Amino acid sequence: MLRACERTLAMAAHPLRLAIVGDVHDDWNAIQDAKALQFLEPDLVLFTGDFGEENVELVHYISNLDFPKAVILSNHDAWWSTYNLQLGPSEGERDGVQAQLDLLGKAHVGYSRLDFAKLKLSVVGGRPFSSGGRSLSAPRLCKRRYAVRNLKESAEKILQCNSSSKNPFLKKETHVNWELLPNVKLHNRGHY
Repeated sequence: MLRACERTLAMAAHPLRLAIVGDVHDDWNAIQDAKALQFLEPDLVLFTGDFGEENVELVHYISNLDFPKAVILSNHDAWWSTYNLQLGPSEGERDGVQAQLDLLGKAHVGYSRLDFAKLKLSVVGGRPFSSGGRSLSAPRLCKRRYAVRNLKESAEKILQCNSSSKNPFLKKETHVNWELLPNVKLHNRGHY
C-alpha cells in the first residue's frame, strides 16, 4: 500500500493544496478570510460546516467564493430547524436549512460525491448536520431530507457514493462488518 501511494504521489504534476475550514461559528471576516484563502492558493477548499446557527448570509458569501469547494453542513447549520422540525417554519419564516442547501447546490456533499476532474479527486460527503457520536444528531431532519433513520443506514448511504465514481481509488468494493460497529469507540472532541 505504501509503495502504491509513493508511486502515485511521484507521478503527480504538483502536490495537491487543500484548505480545510471548519467551525467558523459566525466568526468570518469577509475581506481578511478571503485574502487568507487567496494567499494559500488552494486547489480545493473543504468547508466542514458549523458556519453559525443557520447563518444563511454567511453561507451565501461562502457559496460565492471563487474557489473549487466542497461543503458539508453540520449540526449548528441546522440549529433552529432541528428543534422546530415538527412545527415547520412559521408563515413568512424561511427554512434556513433549505436556504443553505439551495445556495450551496452541488457543492454540498451530504450523502453525495463531488468529482473534481481536473484534480483527479472525488470528495465523498458524510452525514450532514452531525455533531458526531453514536447517534444521528438530527434524526427527524435526516429522515425527512435523506430517508436515513439510523447510523447503519447513514453508513450505507455514504458507501453508495462509491458505486458510480470514475475515480479509480473509489472503485474498490467497500464492505462494512456491522457486527464490529458496537465495539468501535467514537470520540467527540468538543464538537457540539
